[in-house]
Amino acid sequence: MKILSTTNSVDLAKKIANRILCEYINTDVTRFNDLELRIQIEKNLNSEEAVIISSISSPANDHLMELLLIADAAKNAHASKITAIITYFGYGRQDRISYNYSPISAKLVAGLIEAAGIDKIITLDLHSTSISDFFNIEHYNITSLPLFIDDIKKIPNCMIISPDEGGIFRAQEYASKLNLDLAYIDKIRDENNICHMNNISQNVINKNCVIIDDIIDSASTICKASQLLMQKGATSVCAYITHGVLSKDAIKKIEDSSLTKITITNSIVNNITSNKFQILDIEPLFSSKPTPTI
Repeated sequence: MKILSTTNSVDLAKKIANRILCEYINTDVTRFNDLELRIQIEKNLNSEEAVIISSISSPANDHLMELLLIADAAKNAHASKITAIITYFGYGRQDRISYNYSPISAKLVAGLIEAAGIDKIITLDLHSTSISDFFNIEHYNITSLPLFIDDIKKIPNCMIISPDEGGIFRAQEYASKLNLDLAYIDKIRDENNICHMNNISQNVINKNCVIIDDIIDSASTICKASQLLMQKGATSVCAYITHGVLSKDAIKKIEDSSLTKITITNSIVNNITSNKFQILDIEPLFSSKPTPTI
C-alpha cells in the first residue's frame, strides 16, 4: 500500500502513513499559465494499492480536480487498486433538487470519482446518508463519535441537542451511546432563506447543552441556537461539529456568542487562534484498527 494526497491533506496523509508503516509518495502539483492543474506522481506504484487522502474543501473545485487527476495518475503509475479517503465531502449539501432546474451536485461528484477510476471511497460524517446511494463502488462512511465521546462524558448534567429536526438521527447516536436526554430545536427558514428558531422539544433548564452537528459554515445557526438555549434556561452551551467550514466572519460570530466552546476536527485544515475552539485530529479514525482502509 502507498499513501498519496491532495495538497490540502499532506500532513494528515503523512501521519497515517507513519502510523500504518506505509510509504508516503509525493505528488507534484503545478499549474499551467491558465491555472490548469498538472499532476505527476514521483514514482511507479508497482501494482500496490494507492490510498489518496483528500478534503474537498475550499477551494472545493481545485481540490476535487486534484483528487480526480491524482487517481488517474495512480492508474497510469500501475496502482492495483485505488482507495480515496475523503475527510470532507464537498458538494454534500447539494444532495437533492432544491429549486427548479438545479443539479444534484453530490450525485455528480460521486460519478466523477468513479469515472476517475477510484475503486473504494471512505468518507467522514457525510451530510446526508442518501449520498451513499450515489456510489456504485465500495463505500464506507465513518463517524467522528469515537473522537468526541470521551470529551462529552466529562460534562456534568449534560443534554444532547440537535440544531434542527434534520440532524436528530446524528444527535440520537450520541444520546444513546452516552445514555443522555435528547432535544431538538424547531428551525424554519422564511422566503428569504433566513433561519428562525423559536421552540425546543424538551426542557433545558439547568442543563449543560451539547450541540451535535456535521458542518459549521457561517455559524449563524449555531449562534442562534445557543442564544435560544440560554434564554430557555440552559446553564451553558457548547458544540461538537465534525467539519469546520467557517466561512467569512464565522469565527468572530462564535467569539461574540454565548457558546463556551466549539470542538471541530481537522477534516478541513484551519488556522484558528480563538480560545473558544478545540481541534481534534482525525488520524486515529483512519489508521487505528479496525478500519476499512487496512
